[in-house]
Amino acid sequence: MLAGLLIIFLMLGPTIGAIVEFGPDQAAKYRYPAYEQWRIISIGRYFSHADFFAIFQWLSGGVIRISLFVLIASKIIAKEVNTKKVIRIVYALFLITCLYPIDQSNFSTFVYEYYRPVTFFFLIIQMSILTIYLTMKKRALRR
Repeated sequence: MLAGLLIIFLMLGPTIGAIVEFGPDQAAKYRYPAYEQWRIISIGRYFSHADFFAIFQWLSGGVIRISLFVLIASKIIAKEVNTKKVIRIVYALFLITCLYPIDQSNFSTFVYEYYRPVTFFFLIIQMSILTIYLTMKKRALRR
């Protein structure tokens, strides 16, 4: 639960900041609003280029998301298998997928046309199964 809250805050923080800083119309046009937020920052009179912080925010958020995903995946997959072995396999799969060359437009097409609809479909199925399970469990407890 704590990991889920951390991921939610990692996603909502830059989004809310961009909406507050630029307005909803302009923020919707930015692909990476955190970069634009760090560009307008100036600390004092001489320190006006804070682009390093944008890269740091991007990399640290990515490391946290990937690490939490691998941890959760290893806990789900490895019930009786060696957890270290599962973590190594998951990281190897990440490395292989990162080495595959793909440009931004093809990636966006994949995400919007395939990944999101399939994920939405599985989320609806998962929520339906969970609702049915909880309803049946509640009825069993009443008897």
